[in-house]
Amino acid sequence: MSTITIEIDSPEKMKLIKALAKEMGAKITVQREKRASEFNSETLKAIKDAREGKTTKCSNFEDYLKKVQ
Repeated sequence: MSTITIEIDSPEKMKLIKALAKEMGAKITVQREKRASEFNSETLKAIKDAREGKTTKCSNFEDYLKKVQ
């Protein structure tokens, strides 16, 4: 079995892909990306911090435990 990932930017194109998959007898699984508006404020802050490099860097799990306590 093979997997193909296709990024679709419109509902019309998605209908075409679904029709093609059906014609081919292929199984189609749709996975939609979350929009920023679907995340809660804590998650949005964590994403912003990560993009800005405001992260805790650890060399291993024991180092992580020391830093988060």
